[in-house]
Amino acid sequence: MVANVAAQSITVSVGGVVLTRCLVSLEVGWDSYEQGSGLLLKKGTLTACNVLGGPTLNPMNQDGFLPGKIVTIGGHPMVNIMRVLAPPEVSSINSGIPQLEGNLVVSIPIGCELAYRKTKEPDRDATGVTLGTPKNLGLVIVDLLTAAGIPESNIGAISSDYSID
Repeated sequence: MVANVAAQSITVSVGGVVLTRCLVSLEVGWDSYEQGSGLLLKKGTLTACNVLGGPTLNPMNQDGFLPGKIVTIGGHPMVNIMRVLAPPEVSSINSGIPQLEGNLVVSIPIGCELAYRKTKEPDRDATGVTLGTPKNLGLVIVDLLTAAGIPESNIGAISSDYSID
């Protein structure tokens, strides 16, 4: 089931930025039932277009669109508070014109708290620190940078007098 807001009067804010004036569409529905989990997750897409004089929608200048940010929807029968599930997709209305005000469409995947918690990447320990075994802070930093995909040859020497245990 999908609810569409074409003829409804609602208010929308994402990460504290009010997008009511920019709202193009809001579609929210339930994922199909997953056998064994017992969970019905609400997910959807919020689509906005930047209008002249409105808030900036460019994700490069807007940290309110980061995954986990709160999406508040007022006046909608199915939803009230959702979360951003993934970085938004950005496209231009007219591909011949740069992504400027009035020519930018942003589609933000949103979902309920359960959907956010289920899609969130599990925390992983890339530090290599084990309880009770001291490890130099510089080595921990190198391990974290390596886990982030930066080759050791690009990291250089990191020295520290501190140890973590």
